Amino acid sequence: MKKLSSRELPWLFVLILISSCKRNDIHYLQANGAEFMQNMSTGRAVEADSPYAPIMPVMHGDLIWLPGQCFVKFSGEKDRTMKFTMKGTKAFIDGHLASVYIENMTEVLDTVQHQDLSKLQSLYLSVPVSDSMMPALKQISSKKHNVGLIYTDESDTSDLMIRNYESLKTLLTLFDPDWLITYMEAGKTELLATEQQLDLLYLVLEDSVINYQLPRLKKLRHLTIISEDAIVPANFLDANPHITDFVIQGKFDPSLLTKVKKVRSLFLRVNDSIRLDLRKDRRLERLSIQGPDGIPAIAVGTYQHLTWLNLPEKETQQQFDSITNSNPGIKVIELSGDSLIGDLSGAAKWKQLRGMIIYGDTLYAKAGLNQLQQLKLLSLPTDAFEDSLGIAGLRRSLPNTAIIPNDGACVGSGWLLLLIPLVVLIRLGFKKRFA
Repeated sequence: MKKLSSRELPWLFVLILISSCKRNDIHYLQANGAEFMQNMSTGRAVEADSPYAPIMPVMHGDLIWLPGQCFVKFSGEKDRTMKFTMKGTKAFIDGHLASVYIENMTEVLDTVQHQDLSKLQSLYLSVPVSDSMMPALKQISSKKHNVGLIYTDESDTSDLMIRNYESLKTLLTLFDPDWLITYMEAGKTELLATEQQLDLLYLVLEDSVINYQLPRLKKLRHLTIISEDAIVPANFLDANPHITDFVIQGKFDPSLLTKVKKVRSLFLRVNDSIRLDLRKDRRLERLSIQGPDGIPAIAVGTYQHLTWLNLPEKETQQQFDSITNSNPGIKVIELSGDSLIGDLSGAAKWKQLRGMIIYGDTLYAKAGLNQLQQLKLLSLPTDAFEDSLGIAGLRRSLPNTAIIPNDGACVGSGWLLLLIPLVVLIRLGFKKRFA
């Protein structure tokens, strides 16, 4: 291997820095052929509005959910348009097999027989792993050992968690997944201790009391925690101060993040009032706190690196105008429908603003919206599209902007997965249509 000279080393450093900046930038992903698309790393979702395909802001490493239980990670340094197709329980991206939903032995065998697994990104198993599946699963692992895994046992039996534990243990013996979505309960987190390759972890905690910690996972960067029944304790993350991206839903100790070295992305949804002290980390890039206090519980203006911001309900015009002045780097802004903002023209100060996502059924008609020529994406609540003349007028005013629907509220769309377990969605007939 050639040794770099003293002249070449500085240029190598510059190239690494540029690459890092691009990876941390916000890009736009469009999924032609998909009815909906959800960013699991932010909890946000958009829908198609024929002939307009779903498009959404993403960052490198974000986990994307598409129809047919298809999960893929966004990996790139620029905007991307992909073609999505379904064939039975298999999902294809740009013609390559990307994801398989497995609910019986036939689907396992069909996957093995597929000629090319090089682009396979995820396996979704909704049944316990049986002995008969093992040979085929081993063959899949030999070709794609790092495939992402989603495991939710849909059996309605008293030994559900035992079967979940044993099957998950078997899967983690066979595979070394880059990312994992699953349920977890007391004492079972030691399963994860050997999974040092994990980059992303999505945990639904099933306990009534949580008195354990997440084992150290040295490569983990993205963590989603859902705990509706028990408070996630302050020491839960003590062994993982290196995690940068968080989605947290439910109950947790407000000091949970105090030992984290750098919080880059934070999406919280809480049911109770909570006060977070994030002032020590001013490198936040994505911030959304939804709950009784919302973002007013912290001083947004102190975070000069913010590029993605969710403004809560009851935000005033004065607060909005203040943020347009104090946070010049905003690239994506989210606005709640129950807002006191009357004029959005101040958003033109955000020279890098490319995405605006509005939840609620009134805000889209506010003054100044049709002046935001810099927008690449404007996502409005589904109800707004009942005003066909109004939408047509917006599209004439913003000819270079993709104007597409969302479900009208963060709780109903972007946070749907966080409020309803995956297994419930499937039992409700979710396989065919995002609802």
